[in-house]
Amino acid sequence: MSYKRFDEQDIVVSAESVTAPVWSGDVTTLTTFFTSSTQIGGTSADYYYDIYQTGSGLDTSRVQFSIAYADKLGSGSLFFNSAVTASSPAATIYGQYRNLILGDEESNFTFGNITSEHFYAIAVDRARYKEALLPGTLALKLHVSGSGEEITLTDNSQIVTTTTFTDAGRVYQIVSGSETICMYSRPTSFGPPCGGGDDAQGEDSSGFGGDALVGYNAPFTPPYYDGAAWVDIEYTPTTSSPSLKDVLGSTTSSYLRYEGWTSNGAGSATGPQNGSGININATQISASVNLFGSTNGLKDLMKYTAAGNIEGEEQWVIQTKFETPILNFIDATDQITMIQDIDPFPSLNQYKGGLVSRPFGMWHQYGRIPSGSEGVSLEVLDIEGYASLADIVGFAKTSENLGKVAKSKTIREAVVAVPFIEVKNQRKFFDLSSNSSGNDMNLPQAPSDSVAKMIDSMGRYVFPPSMDFVKYPEEVKPFTMYIFEFEHQLNQQDLVDIWQNLPPRIGRAFDAEAPLDSSEIMQEKQITHSLVDGELLKKVDSKLQWMIFKVKQRASVNYWDKSVSTNPSLTEASVKDATLPLAGIDGVLKGTGGDFNYNWPYDFFSLVELVKMDEEVEFKKGSTKVATSVNQNQALGTNLTQQNTQAFSAPETVNKIQAVGTNLTQQGVETPEVAESVNKTQTMGSNLTQQGASGYTEPAKNNNLSNLK
Repeated sequence: MSYKRFDEQDIVVSAESVTAPVWSGDVTTLTTFFTSSTQIGGTSADYYYDIYQTGSGLDTSRVQFSIAYADKLGSGSLFFNSAVTASSPAATIYGQYRNLILGDEESNFTFGNITSEHFYAIAVDRARYKEALLPGTLALKLHVSGSGEEITLTDNSQIVTTTTFTDAGRVYQIVSGSETICMYSRPTSFGPPCGGGDDAQGEDSSGFGGDALVGYNAPFTPPYYDGAAWVDIEYTPTTSSPSLKDVLGSTTSSYLRYEGWTSNGAGSATGPQNGSGININATQISASVNLFGSTNGLKDLMKYTAAGNIEGEEQWVIQTKFETPILNFIDATDQITMIQDIDPFPSLNQYKGGLVSRPFGMWHQYGRIPSGSEGVSLEVLDIEGYASLADIVGFAKTSENLGKVAKSKTIREAVVAVPFIEVKNQRKFFDLSSNSSGNDMNLPQAPSDSVAKMIDSMGRYVFPPSMDFVKYPEEVKPFTMYIFEFEHQLNQQDLVDIWQNLPPRIGRAFDAEAPLDSSEIMQEKQITHSLVDGELLKKVDSKLQWMIFKVKQRASVNYWDKSVSTNPSLTEASVKDATLPLAGIDGVLKGTGGDFNYNWPYDFFSLVELVKMDEEVEFKKGSTKVATSVNQNQALGTNLTQQNTQAFSAPETVNKIQAVGTNLTQQGVETPEVAESVNKTQTMGSNLTQQGASGYTEPAKNNNLSNLK
């Protein structure tokens, strides 16, 4: 082997890396393999075989890699001298690689947790690559001759956190690439077990026992479950300038999940997974992906977002039908044991999901976020030998991982304080309606900031129908409400934990292992406005009382608001058709959210548990302001219901503070005396029970404001 001299001008300082395909002809995948009769007939064949990409007699034929067998004791090849043991080409190869990689002739090779005295070696020809092979790009597929069995091997560079170095440089383990991610290991959890071929054959191969007994349940498992699913989309143009509608209406689709799955040809027991029937009966990619959506459907979606109406040329859209967080439980295999000691299929991997496998996956063990090349992905590729339809319509030929957990999510709850007075034992709210509004809710055409913020907040929460004048403007007149919004931002790990039925950090806020800043646990919100016409309140009545309750964040409930496709089986006219199944009567069309729903997940947890409310009226020369604040130091989780109220008076004095919050008994009546003086603070009520109400003694009025100082 010769090398060219390394000159000074060859040194280039650059952060740019250069990659290229390994194999001759700049191809990334080598699918044909040839040996040379000349090389096999020579002495070098005792040590290794050279592998070519074409027949060795062709001018373009080049050595791609070599295969050798190594054995420490010399087995696998003839001894150089029958009288001398452990002296053979296989022993020589073992020693050569040991010195090259380990640098110690007394060391042994360790693969995973196994120390081995023999192995096969594949040496890529040095002329095939520049500096080094790129970690993570190896995919070696090995087939069992005469069967459909296949295993894919790769290096573990994408999943290790610490790189090992030897005399040869970086070292990675070769691992099975047939499964790098697992969401759930038992195929029959997706549906009833389905048969394959003649199970009496006792073989794990296509058509021979390849059914639910040994881990295949194709009619019910998701498309990615056994490796990959493909759809070949073909379009033959009939016009020189087809529209997208023409293209989508003239494409043909061919689906495949199991390649080379042949019938056993023996026995009478056949099932839906026998031979070619497995692809006919398997769940294909179209079950999980809307393949033929368009931006017309996307425009419908944008109507319900801040983006509003979008314009532009119609485009083809491919979208998943439904996504949930995809977590990886592949590490849980180390903890799994067999259900029974006797394995009827001893040749099978016990974790494959067959008859005697103990399941692992979601809600059994703890899963983690996929890393590196792990995950379930969606990818657009060209078909060899065909013009690229992806290029014509503008699809990027890249891989996109699905089910990625969001980096963060903000959750909310609100405390609502409704001012009212009692007239003849009836609550009277403060009306906000206008006779000349010109809008659906009978509000002023240009509402004040305090009113506008109230209406904006109402859109984010679920209010009792009798109080929701935004959703039911015909039945409910608008009235004053103070809405205090409390927020908390969940991080990515919180979301991973919640999806696995574990509490987020804020649910463990008082644990030493999950500390949170005080600002995340205790929040104070304030609403301040002038007491003038058009605001939430224009005056403070001496008999003012407050009704306080909590409301939950409003969830998205209409699936079709997220999908670029529409439901073809229902129309607007049939949405209330009583002959339809109950699930189809309501909430199935875009724009119809349904009157009632589960409001998941917000109705299934509580964010605000303790509140304290203060109200302050401040008089200034030429103006009057009311400031109402809620402090989340104390929670609204004191069994308040929609009917629970707390009453107090706001005397017409300067700097008067009324605090809602302490020490009511179960019967809850506290009657403080209110003195006729300025700068007097009165504190009332909290820890309301279900029956709790707070009373008051009305102070003598002092309307002579000129005497106040």
